[in-house]
Amino acid sequence: MIERPKRAVTRFFVPLIDVLILLFCIFLLMPFVATEPKPETEEPKDQVKAAEPELPRDVRELQAELQRDEMRPQWRHFWNVTLDAYGPEWRLPADPISLLRRRCTISQGSIFNLPERTWDAATMFFCAESITERQNEFEAACASFARCVKPGGALIAAFLVRSSGYEVAGRKFPVLGLSAESIESTFTALAVKVKAERIGIVPREIRSGYSGFVLLTGTAA
Repeated sequence: MIERPKRAVTRFFVPLIDVLILLFCIFLLMPFVATEPKPETEEPKDQVKAAEPELPRDVRELQAELQRDEMRPQWRHFWNVTLDAYGPEWRLPADPISLLRRRCTISQGSIFNLPERTWDAATMFFCAESITERQNEFEAACASFARCVKPGGALIAAFLVRSSGYEVAGRKFPVLGLSAESIESTFTALAVKVKAERIGIVPREIRSGYSGFVLLTGTAA
């Protein structure tokens, strides 16, 4: 004869099943409610902001010139010559400092690494021949200068003739000795409507280091 169990089995298993189902549901929900652990960030060892590098001296000097209230007497002389040469119909300002301050951006760069076909006009005074003693480097500098202007733009440059070098603070700098003919020949290959005006070229030195200069104008090709 089968005897009835003394304790109901369901009284033990039903609560156990309920607990297991609850634990399983919690397990399924864990990926949705779990929060991403915050990465540990190291405290910066140095909270002090690094100082910006100091600008080159020549850049600082040019920036200081533009902050002046009026032109220095040295520049005033040349600007008066310009005003007389162009006349009142050009409506040039009596003092161009404030206009230059609004329109100029001064930055340091390399003549060998100028952006191509960027500006409407460019000027270069006593630069390409005063940085090297090699003809090929001089021509590379002139080519970079000519290419930085858009086609049809103006090129204006001045070069020392038969320069023998110069010293600054007791240090001798390289200079390429040029003739008016060699300067004109170099730019004939780089631009059109090239015109070279010889100014003050004499057999002897005008001042220690050179015997005149060439003012060259042309149109970017």
